[in-house]
Amino acid sequence: MATAAQRRQFHERIEVLCAAGTDAMTFREAVLRELRRTIGFDAHVWLLTDPATTVGAAPHARVPAFEHLPSLIKYKYLTPVNRWTELAARGIQVSSLVRATDGDPSRSLVWRKILAGHSVSDVASAVMVDRAGCWGFLDLWRSGRSEPFDDGEAIRRRRAFVARRGDPHAYPGAAETSGSDVYRNSASAVWSGRTGRAPAK
Repeated sequence: MATAAQRRQFHERIEVLCAAGTDAMTFREAVLRELRRTIGFDAHVWLLTDPATTVGAAPHARVPAFEHLPSLIKYKYLTPVNRWTELAARGIQVSSLVRATDGDPSRSLVWRKILAGHSVSDVASAVMVDRAGCWGFLDLWRSGRSEPFDDGEAIRRRRAFVARRGDPHAYPGAAETSGSDVYRNSASAVWSGRTGRAPAK
């Protein structure tokens, strides 16, 4: 568990990244480095989404079997468990797979089809949402004997994403949208909110 000083330093580093004005890919890589250093994870998938349609694009992923990425995203669309649209609709910024399924990850289609085969023990899912819609979602995986994400870690992650305007090159018209502090708020949610429970169906 991170100390108060480490949490403060984390927030400060995220604020610097959010103010840097870098492109979406560079920003995500930098935030992931901070998250890995602070809470630890074994793999990740981070997609940008069109806030009007919630359709994902521009994936940034590092997963054990990269050739399965298209299937992974397909099953993510098909399952309601911690799906980004479900989390956003319920006002949940961050949720872990273990908590969302009451400790039975097999209730998740993604876990049954892909994650179980890679010994994934838990997934922390975060959504980047503002009044304009959902701009992206991030899944962090822990595998093997790694401990599940606890509430404090999920909160730290939630705080790690906010305060960043959507990439004006990601979607037509994005530069004109009112949704600006999405990534900073999400990152903050990871660090200070309480893990929500999404419906397991």
